[in-house]
Amino acid sequence: MQKYQDTTKKVRRDQAVRLFLYLCAGFIAGILFSGGTDFLLSAEQESRRISPVATAAAPVLPQRHEAVINLNAASLEELMTLPGIGPAYAQSILDLRESRGGLRYAEELMDIPGIGEKRFQAIRPLVTCGPMP
Repeated sequence: MQKYQDTTKKVRRDQAVRLFLYLCAGFIAGILFSGGTDFLLSAEQESRRISPVATAAAPVLPQRHEAVINLNAASLEELMTLPGIGPAYAQSILDLRESRGGLRYAEELMDIPGIGEKRFQAIRPLVTCGPMP
């Protein structure tokens, strides 16, 4: 009976070791087939690295810039360059401008649902309310 128990323990230990080795092999294979040596990059290389997945999936957006935009003369595309302003918000700005015959203060943007204090503070330095064209 003792010999049977010893054999059973040995078989279970061997199965556990085999499972551990399979898991390690799977982990190493996963690293090698997913790009390999990214974990070996230096700090400088890591800071310059661009993920191929992120760049492939990134949508084409209008180029962002730091120029001041006249809310009364800006086009839809120009408004979309502002941080946090996409096509829907840009169209809402155009609609607000048209309904009021122009904007007097940049703060009027907060009358648009969804443009709150936080979003407004992000775009405030980038906009002005100049004359209508």
